[in-house]
Amino acid sequence: MSMRSLEAAILNELKQIAKNPKLKQKDIIEWQTGKGLKVHDDETLFFLPELFISVAVKLPTRDKAK
Repeated sequence: MSMRSLEAAILNELKQIAKNPKLKQKDIIEWQTGKGLKVHDDETLFFLPELFISVAVKLPTRDKAK
């Protein structure tokens, strides 16, 4: 599995786990195999059980000023 296909698989499973089909690759801040990933205040942690990968995501914010 190439790095590109791995990142595509991570994004695909993340969309399912987060129940957010609008997530993009740029929303992923960091990923790590296994558990134990440390996240910052503005990030959300997801665990992908099929790939056994932890992912830190900065979820897109909605602009309420529009």
